[in-house]
Amino acid sequence: MKKLLSIALVVSACASIRHSDLTTNNDPISPLLTPMEVRVDQSNLENVYSRGTMSTTSNRVGVGTSFGNLVGSNNNFLRNMNVGGSTGTAHTTFRADPRINDITSMVEREFQENIMKGSGITRGQISFRIGYSKEDSSIILPIASVLTLGVLNFFGMPFNYASEETEIVVEIRDNAGTVIRRYREAMSSTSYVAMWWGFSSSDAARRTSNHNVRDALQKIRRRIDAEAADINKALAR
Repeated sequence: MKKLLSIALVVSACASIRHSDLTTNNDPISPLLTPMEVRVDQSNLENVYSRGTMSTTSNRVGVGTSFGNLVGSNNNFLRNMNVGGSTGTAHTTFRADPRINDITSMVEREFQENIMKGSGITRGQISFRIGYSKEDSSIILPIASVLTLGVLNFFGMPFNYASEETEIVVEIRDNAGTVIRRYREAMSSTSYVAMWWGFSSSDAARRTSNHNVRDALQKIRRRIDAEAADINKALAR
């Protein structure tokens, strides 16, 4: 059984994160806004994405050890299942959540390349934060995967899915700190953990979060584009 589950781990993550998952691919607005200070709220992102994950490895053998990597951290009761395991030393590793860096880079690139001019006198500030985020995953799919020993997964049934609803907030302030514009956009998406065609549990969550921010930024870019001339006048005062 251990060999079967190990094989499942190897083949379950055929899909991978692509560059298009991490970039907006927008055209610059016209006219571009006056250069501003860019601020991405890091403490906000760390709170939303829990500052990373902790993983513990030991020499115990069990179903939960293998399937936990597939079904995701929300299914802790499955992750902790152990059959005939033995005790031993454990090693805990901290991994920073890659979504924090993904989203920071995406937002900074979008503001600097598609929203603002590349040179000139800096006036005011443009900021980004997550206003709301709710993640969800399946309970039924992981249970079915365990009970059928991965047979249904081999034929295409997902091990799990990573679903998320995200609201982002972009604010533009003048030199005095007065909010000129505040934009809110919400998006939701789902990525699947599956053999052959799906993602690993970590990549599924990463892809879902990045897609939500990417698509919400695209909506906000269009709204800023429509008001760019008025925003520049307000920043110049």
